[in-house]
Amino acid sequence: QAGCETPRAAVARRNRGKRGPNNGVSTCYRRAASDILCPAMRTRVKICGITREQDALEAVRQGADAIGLVFYPPSPRCVTPDQAAAITRRLPPFVTVVGLFVNADHASVADAVAAGRIGLLQFHGSECPTYCGEHGRPWIKAIRMQDGVDLARAAADYGDAAALLLDAYRPGLPGGTG
Repeated sequence: QAGCETPRAAVARRNRGKRGPNNGVSTCYRRAASDILCPAMRTRVKICGITREQDALEAVRQGADAIGLVFYPPSPRCVTPDQAAAITRRLPPFVTVVGLFVNADHASVADAVAAGRIGLLQFHGSECPTYCGEHGRPWIKAIRMQDGVDLARAAADYGDAAALLLDAYRPGLPGGTG
């Protein structure tokens, strides 16, 4: 996998310049390097735009790992913090609740986080990396794919993000279009 090093390479890098038998590098491995340093990635399913408790529960019954709640007032799928609390109150404990925001102020994010069990924030606007990290939760940054987008630069700029979400670009619409 790209960006992963083998256990042998990791030990060799740590032990450069040190003396000793094999410089601490073992010659026997029972597990593949990707199992140790880059665990297998599993596809996770998030159903976004949930507006009713019964839809959230059905999404989980159908195998969703996460549900997304939209806190962007212009969206027809927007929910209030009180609605979010009602939607999430009966979800099983290992379902991640994702709060989606577009250029929201700090108070709006704080209100949504306080009202429900939001475990992950997802930012779809022009939020800077510092802002994204100021809310006490792991976060995802959506990158709208269009000509001129430099993903390597975005990955560097948003290096503290739990993930980058590559989203469709549609002029005038901040996300969720594909």
